[in-house]
Amino acid sequence: MIGIAIVTFNNQATIEKCLKTIFENCSLDKKEFQGLEVAIVDNASQDKTLEKIRLFIAQEKISQSQINLLKNDQNLGFAKGANLAISHLLKNKKIEAVFLFNPDAFLKKNCLERLYKNLKKDSQVGAVSPLILEENGKIWFAKGRISWLRFKAFHEQIPFKKNL
Repeated sequence: MIGIAIVTFNNQATIEKCLKTIFENCSLDKKEFQGLEVAIVDNASQDKTLEKIRLFIAQEKISQSQINLLKNDQNLGFAKGANLAISHLLKNKKIEAVFLFNPDAFLKKNCLERLYKNLKKDSQVGAVSPLILEENGKIWFAKGRISWLRFKAFHEQIPFKKNL
């Protein structure tokens, strides 16, 4: 079972499309997506983000067990919000992997399934990241590295000659 953690703050323009691509592109009949759970931590949005999320849940007939909306009274920042979402998801003992997802990201077909399979393939792997594309298809991010000495993660720029 997979959990998806999302942190929002004034994301009314993108959150509905984000959620739509998650539920459209995760094959819910496949074992790893059965019981897919999304935890959204809202960092005191001042726009219509919460309304958009509630509207999506109602229109798509998503159950409360599939999307959990956790509201903060103040903006705790991305890291604390992500930790809250991940902690919430890990209370469910069936969740084997948690994917951190930005509210302005849109999932492509089979992306999450492929990431999950790569993660499960090797017990030495603790994190995976997809190829990240701009809306025009230009590659924005393709790989990164972790410095275990400095406990930091870095994006690495890779020159690509073609768009996907």
